[in-house]
Amino acid sequence: MKQGYEEASSLWWNSEQLLTAIRLWLVRGMAAALYQFGFNQKTRSYIGQAMADLRRYEELLLK
Repeated sequence: MKQGYEEASSLWWNSEQLLTAIRLWLVRGMAAALYQFGFNQKTRSYIGQAMADLRRYEELLLK
């Protein structure tokens, strides 16, 4: 039982790996929105919100 617990905890991502995954996920979403809808007020608002989310995640994970 203890060995399984230790193996599971060693697979847990550290905060920098998690932040990198979040960054990639948000950038992929922003790129998809730009590709599909072009650069307009709606996508500009979406990208602005995604960047604000990214800053919030960085603050939470890197403290």
